[in-house]
Amino acid sequence: MEMLIEEQLNFDGPIVEVKDLKVHFVLGTGIVHRILGGEPRTVKAVDGVSVSIKQGEILGLVGESGCGKTTTGMALVGLYASSSGEILFDGNNLKSLKGKSAKAFRKKAQIIFQNPYESLNPRFNVFNTVAEMLAIYRVGRANDRNLTVARALVQAGLRPPESYFNKLPHELSGGERQRVAIARAIILSPKFIVADEPVSMLDVSVRAGILNLIRSLSEKSNVSILYISHDLASVRYICNRIAIMYLGKIVELGDTDTIINDRLHPYSNALVSSIPVADPDVQRERVAGTVEVPTPVDLPPGCRYAPRCPHVMDECRRDEPGLREVALGHWVRCYLYE
Repeated sequence: MEMLIEEQLNFDGPIVEVKDLKVHFVLGTGIVHRILGGEPRTVKAVDGVSVSIKQGEILGLVGESGCGKTTTGMALVGLYASSSGEILFDGNNLKSLKGKSAKAFRKKAQIIFQNPYESLNPRFNVFNTVAEMLAIYRVGRANDRNLTVARALVQAGLRPPESYFNKLPHELSGGERQRVAIARAIILSPKFIVADEPVSMLDVSVRAGILNLIRSLSEKSNVSILYISHDLASVRYICNRIAIMYLGKIVELGDTDTIINDRLHPYSNALVSSIPVADPDVQRERVAGTVEVPTPVDLPPGCRYAPRCPHVMDECRRDEPGLREVALGHWVRCYLYE
């Protein structure tokens, strides 16, 4: 099992610790496949992730679609069961939480989903959508919930809050819907939030406002955030550190400046080189590599990035490299740096 990555940052301490997390899904097999004795196929969505998230930190989890980002986030808030490994929240193993302790965890760990057009109940008005969390966890008296909901809406940037109480989702813009979803996530004062590509479905004109809101939640409320995205530009803007994920594994992790300016893994280099530059006179170096993308079902032997890597060596195709600390707080999974 890979050692837990200990980050050297000025935060109060880890709220979430992940140790060799694996989330595998067994695919259904057809009757002919079973008659012939075929083995079931397994999707290794998350396949050995170790990382910690400190109190008040925003960690960006970046990678292509299908790399396991969302599965990781869902596992960290208990929506997916882990196949093996450990997820520690405030030092407690998620698998050991039962009854009241499990309910307490669900209050402290929330998620903001990607699509605000699908994450809100179309029959609930804004007040009921946000206040539902208070009712589920029996927080406060019914008479006080108007004020509590109003405060959450204000914190999410919806003012005046009372003007939104009776609105239904179809009466809101995409940005307003996502702010309602954020208000619902923060109304219980959580310690940890997974933000799963929260701006990818929104117009460019409203993305900056949502990103600023997420960053302010971390700064003012000291909430820890796992920010999942395929967009390095937004991750660069709000995250303290960045973890680059490829086919179920973290291939590079470090503070934001390191990953953007001093990245080492060939996959990280390919991702960063794709960030748009506003200046048309800037000449970007084209990163070489094939377009062959393995699947999490039929993984190649050795390094998973080997089929696409312009620097592939024989040992890359033979054995998988470990995640190694090449500088303080900078971790890389690549034979080029062993």
